[in-house]
Amino acid sequence: MLQEMGREPTPEELGERLEMPEDKVRKVLKIAKEPISMETPIGDDDDSHLGDFIEDGTMLLPIDMATGEGLIEATRNVLGGLTAREAKVLRMR
Repeated sequence: MLQEMGREPTPEELGERLEMPEDKVRKVLKIAKEPISMETPIGDDDDSHLGDFIEDGTMLLPIDMATGEGLIEATRNVLGGLTAREAKVLRMR
């Protein structure tokens, strides 16, 4: 609806589109804005929490970590085979 109208739809417009009473739409919108604890249990068991399913964008994926470590090791091996002067020139770049 946002793309169709070029603006956020009103609760009344959402209610019409969803065939839902406007007051119920307002309640849903209010609930969607309230903060939810990362410790909120998910499912029937208490062993899963909401935070377990949210990706940490600051952490590298295991494949990226392995690739990075392999690249560092390969670079060290190449630098180890160079003369001191050649290695210094590459490090300065």
